[in-house]
Amino acid sequence: MRFIRAAATVLVGQVIAAALGGVGLVLAARLLTTRDFADLQVFISTASVLALILGMGLVNVVARTITLEAGMDNNAPGRFECYAAAILVIGLISAIFLLPSMSHTFSAWMQNSRWWPDLPITFAICAAAFMALQGIGDSALRGLQEFSLQQILAVLSRLAVIAAVLAAPYLDSRVAYAGWLFFVQCVFLIYLLLRLRGYRTASSWSITVSIKRMTGLGFPYLLAAFPSLFRTELLVLWLAFVSSAVDGASFRIALRVSAFLAIGLDVIQTPYLPKAVILVSDRARHAKFGAFYEAVTHLQLRVIIPPLIVFFYFHELLFVLIFGERYEGASVPAVILALTVALHAIFGPLNNTLIAAGLARQKLAVELISIGLPVIGMALMWDSPDALTAAVISVCGNLAWFLAAITLLNRQGIPVIAVKPFLIRIRLTLILCVGTIILCFSSAVLFVNIVWSLCMLAVVYVVWGLHTRRTVRLDILG
Repeated sequence: MRFIRAAATVLVGQVIAAALGGVGLVLAARLLTTRDFADLQVFISTASVLALILGMGLVNVVARTITLEAGMDNNAPGRFECYAAAILVIGLISAIFLLPSMSHTFSAWMQNSRWWPDLPITFAICAAAFMALQGIGDSALRGLQEFSLQQILAVLSRLAVIAAVLAAPYLDSRVAYAGWLFFVQCVFLIYLLLRLRGYRTASSWSITVSIKRMTGLGFPYLLAAFPSLFRTELLVLWLAFVSSAVDGASFRIALRVSAFLAIGLDVIQTPYLPKAVILVSDRARHAKFGAFYEAVTHLQLRVIIPPLIVFFYFHELLFVLIFGERYEGASVPAVILALTVALHAIFGPLNNTLIAAGLARQKLAVELISIGLPVIGMALMWDSPDALTAAVISVCGNLAWFLAAITLLNRQGIPVIAVKPFLIRIRLTLILCVGTIILCFSSAVLFVNIVWSLCMLAVVYVVWGLHTRRTVRLDILG
């Protein structure tokens, strides 16, 4: 029962955080000027990339080590030392990044030149440090099993964009964004230091030992996480650098929309992981795992494909309705990126299966393989980039990842793709596509207003969801 409550808390928190992130994006697109909006989105992408570097992969280490009592294992850091070491690592690396930027800004200020444009670089590094601290705090709260506070941290962090938009008439939105993150992280930093103080060990060298050990443990996670940036935020920065910040912002809108469409995948795959670990670890149960994998994949298709088809059908009208006419051109890249969500649904929960099988090194190899196509695509399209090109490059990179993951799992004897079950998936996908297109056409004929059309489709989707829930309970749990 405690596990179910925790899962429900995480689910509610994720939905609220995603909703607030969507509201912030819409408010920014509607209320900020095109230039200010583009600058803010490129700023966030820059901070996101830097946050991954500053975090040194420690987000994945803290959640595990924070659960160890001090002194249980001489080779393992205690709870306090683990968290303090992660903070010190982020602080030291941030200082290394900040010193050149701040010295350049100070030099420009001393010469009475126009020094304000240099500040966003400094604030981007600060925002990246606060994002990295958020990841560490989230990981620590997860290790302490304080899931409610973990979700509160996620929700408050998502309010940063809304705070930036509201402060825009009085302050640069990028500075306001970094300032809000600073406020939130200070509150949770103080709380966690006080919360973990009782788990401190007596040795004065324990934090130093923790820094060395945790940095070594975190580096492989950093390498594994970095390739995914070539399909997301690095493409935003590439567009901003070789084309314009507006093109980068348009592509980032498309990325956020596709991420919102993929929320259903996260909801389904979260409870998938524990049972997958049990089935994959026992080779005698691999046949049963195959049936379980197919049932989960069919659930993904039933939940994900209908909203995707509705989005494909009404994409231009939806973008004008939500973001305004200025960003109507981002609807086509969003449609292209949504194909990745469809591929996720069709191929099944490959990433969580790799995790369940404990194939950490092989997963890193799959991630590195997926870099190739995006890098080649960026090199070939360097002279004529746009958001549509970036979307195609991202989809090709994800497709390479899917194929590499499927090949690896099949070689390990884990059945994720077989001819007959895969053809059944394709048939189900086609049936869902045709049925949804007919419903979209009917709603468009019945209602001139798109809002009423979407309301009708939402009612049909809720009924379909209730039917799917009943069917899948029989397939998976029964």
